[in-house]
Amino acid sequence: MRNATLHEAFVPQGCGGAVAPLRAVSLGAGALWAHAYDAVTTRGGGYVQGGGCMTVGVAGLVQSGGFGSFSKAFGLAAAGLLEAEVVTADGATRIANACTHPDLFWGLKGGGGGSLGVVTRLTLRVHELPETFGAVNFTVRAASPAAFRRLIELVVDFYARSVMNPHWGEQVRLRSDNVMRVAMVFQGLRRGEAADTWQPFLDALGRAPGDFSVDFAPLKIVSTSARTFWAPTSIKRALGFISRDDRAGAPEGNVFWPGDQGEAGQVLHGYQSAWLPANLLQDARRPALCEALFAATRHWGVALHFNKGLAGAPPEVLAAARGTAMNPAVLDAFALAICVAGEQPAYPEVEGHERDVEEARGESRRIAAAMGALRKVAPQPGSYVSESNYFEPGWQRSFWGSNYERLLAVENRYDPQGLFFVHHRVGSKRWSADGFTRLD
Repeated sequence: MRNATLHEAFVPQGCGGAVAPLRAVSLGAGALWAHAYDAVTTRGGGYVQGGGCMTVGVAGLVQSGGFGSFSKAFGLAAAGLLEAEVVTADGATRIANACTHPDLFWGLKGGGGGSLGVVTRLTLRVHELPETFGAVNFTVRAASPAAFRRLIELVVDFYARSVMNPHWGEQVRLRSDNVMRVAMVFQGLRRGEAADTWQPFLDALGRAPGDFSVDFAPLKIVSTSARTFWAPTSIKRALGFISRDDRAGAPEGNVFWPGDQGEAGQVLHGYQSAWLPANLLQDARRPALCEALFAATRHWGVALHFNKGLAGAPPEVLAAARGTAMNPAVLDAFALAICVAGEQPAYPEVEGHERDVEEARGESRRIAAAMGALRKVAPQPGSYVSESNYFEPGWQRSFWGSNYERLLAVENRYDPQGLFFVHHRVGSKRWSADGFTRLD
């Protein structure tokens, strides 16, 4: 179930002449995005919209909507779905696409993994590959809380004016110790063009050396051939840009970004997210947004994932996203704000590896306070189902907004007895928290 097959002219089953053939890739539901990028980009010279982290599963990402580093250019992973093979609750294997079982097809595009059936294969659109991919990485330390507030104002203004467009993605992290970490990526630009984009922001920091210190280590701006971006080369491993699964017999293609290794086996103390609407970037509302971000960081760090909001994307990307089951709030969001805390692998009743429950409760409270500050300017922001609070109140509206009732109708049709129970997913309110007792 990890197979990858490229198609030069794919037409979904049953569509005949109703749709134009497209370049596409069929992926088994067990594939990770590292495997998909290897097949499509490194060997095939194309681009498929998938996850920014290579360890993410293909099927889960698509069913949850799915963001990648370049979502503002290529849209949601769900919007790239052309066809799915799925086993429904009655045991039948169905092909779902725009022409066959279109309601099920729509529900699979962002309706939440595991709710409507067991997906066994997906076929996704393959885009033309840009010439280059690149990254901008640096850290800014503010000398005081007042300077950090000013730094937030500078970066928010710069983002709104210069990088809220299809060329840019990934994130800026605002830490509670008055440090900002820029970790952004770009596509379709040369290194010099990317450097020119950021120079005015860096110049502004340079005019206040008493307030800001900038660390560019190890590299400020890098670019590479897009075709080799995910390639598991020995040079990349030697330089620490990419890591490989070191277990005996692991496939050569099992690679990942080194920063993701800490997520293996971690115990989360708290996790909340909220989409921030783009109207907060308007001149009249920007001061309140910056004040809310600063207030949030007095409690906990906030990561602004700019690629996980579609404001600034081209019209065709927005139109494709409207055809998915994702919460429509994503269309107007400039970023997904995430607050998270956790510890490395810990286990109950294992001496020396116990979970720190008291610390977890304290950090959870601080995260709630940080997100509370943001919700003062974005009262009902919506939240991305795959990166959200396990205890999310009003999760139906938060995860799917106006699409929830339509999703529930699809679930009723294809799984009327509720065989596929998932916590806080379509139809789960009909069941007890453990999924074993029907409540209606």
